[in-house]
Formats: sequence, C-alpha cells, structure tokens
Amino acid sequence: MIHRLTVIPMALLLVVAFEACGGGGGSNGDGESDGSVDGYPTGMPTIPGGDYNWTGCPDLPGPGSPSDPMVSATFVVEDFEDGFAVEGVQLEVFYSNIATGEPDLDATNLDETDASGEVTALVPADRIIAYRVVGGPVPNPIFGEVKTSIEYDVVTPAADGGSIEAIAVIQSTYLLISTVLGITPDPALGILAGAFSDCSGANLEGVVARLYNPDDTLCSSANRCLDRYFIDEVPAQDQWWSSADGLFGLLQVPAIDGYRLELHAIVSGSGCPGDMVIVGRHENLRIIENAITIVDFSSIDVGDEPWMDRCVW
Repeated sequence: MIHRLTVIPMALLLVVAFEACGGGGGSNGDGESDGSVDGYPTGMPTIPGGDYNWTGCPDLPGPGSPSDPMVSATFVVEDFEDGFAVEGVQLEVFYSNIATGEPDLDATNLDETDASGEVTALVPADRIIAYRVVGGPVPNPIFGEVKTSIEYDVVTPAADGGSIEAIAVIQSTYLLISTVLGITPDPALGILAGAFSDCSGANLEGVVARLYNPDDTLCSSANRCLDRYFIDEVPAQDQWWSSADGLFGLLQVPAIDGYRLELHAIVSGSGCPGDMVIVGRHENLRIIENAITIVDFSSIDVGDEPWMDRCVW
C-alpha cells in the first residue's frame, strides 16, 4: 500500500544542512555510522516480531505499458510544502515505472498544468507508473520555479475520471539551505527521500536505509549516500534510524540509474544472523542531479518471502 510522503520540504532540506555541518548520525567516511558496528549504528533497536504486521501486504499492480487498456486520469500537482496548486508544470510520464529513456507522455502530447494544478492524460488502467516534474519557471509568481523531481510507484485509477496526486518542489524552498544556513547543495548530486510502512500501513520505526550501486556495492563514503532520519517529520541530528514517522532520506547521491534501495532492521525471531533482515527493497531507482527522487513503499510480505530469504548477512 502506497502512502504519500508527508515530510515538508523545509525539513527535508534542513537535513542536508545537518550533513554539511557535520551533524546527524549517518554514514561516516568509513561507510559506517557514528559509533557504528559493522556499518550499523550502535544501540540500533531490536523490533519485536509482533510489533508490526509482516503479512498480508496488498500487492501493487504491475508496471504499465503502452499496450495496456488506457483510462483518462487527472494529475493534480501541488506544492510539496504548502499544498498549493502549481500552475504551468510540465510532467513526463513513464508507464513502465522506470524513469529512463523516452517518456510515454511529455511536452509533445501532454499539456502543462492549468491554474488548478491539473492536467488530464491517458494512462494505463490500474498500474504503477513514474512521473517526472520538469524543473523550470512556472507562471505563478508565488512559485517562480520548480525543481526537477521523480516519484515512483504511483498507482493509476482503474476507470476513467480518477485523479493522481503529484508533487512539485519549488526552488525557493530548496534554496533555504543557502539563504537561511549559508550552505549550498551540490548541484551535481541528488536526494532520495521516502516513507516506509508495514503491511497494515503503520510507519516502521527502527529501520535504516542503505543504497546499493548497480554493481551491488554499497554506496557509502565520507560525503556520498548519507542516510538521515526524522522525528515527528522534522530532521533529527542524532536520530540514526527511522522514528515513528517512518521517514528517511539519502543525501549527496551520485546521479546515475539502477540503484537498489534496501531498508534493514533487527527483527526479533527472524532467524537471520544477528536478526538483521531486509524489511523492504526497491529496485531500478534513478537519481537525477540537482533533483529529488521520492519513493514510498511498504514492507515485504513474509508469507511470500520468508525472513530467511531476506537475511542481510
């Protein structure tokens, strides 16, 4: 079950500032967290097996294709921070849920959003798709310019007339890093952010995010792929794993295709070495420079994939 990312952009961007200031508890130059053991933070909590629902996760629809039955759906684009409708945004839509190559819908066959932040398009029925917001100036002077962003696993309506929520991140929010804290984001790198829940939709606490390169090596260094977490949807300098809000961010990420995101946790009774298991995984993520990638997803269903098939070690 997909739920919307609820963190406000100010919080997301301030967490980048914590990294640049040397704060936070994420990866250090050895690929480990501050005070870490084997790349994981010391004191990482053990999740009692019964605290979350690990079975019965609803299956997502499959990715779409141009040959699927199509429905007419309205994308409704709102500002990430304030929820205002964003006029003049150009979307690029990828039916396959993989935001690489040529989009299925772009400026050649899809209008910009109107004054209500809406644009109607033909999309595959009851499928997951990805969309990209094309960064640039928009007519509404409140926004001025939007950042490029991608969101994955967006579920389409099963019938004509449905709507699809979409997010735009405005430049002024992004630049708060510079104007408020005197820190300039590296325009050659990107950000990955998301939210994570169990099979019943409860946000997962005690989880760490790990990003893997296309060659299966862990992306981690002194200033790359740094994991950060939140408390009550606000970045917390000493929060080294997900809190009750289930939010995570990976910062200073090189802009390439084919990343694999894994969420790791110590789950009591899992039977894996150290009870460390992969509680969630997402493949084929693309990070774009100077942009934000968004993915919200739920845990694996241990009825379909037992813990022993998801041991970290």
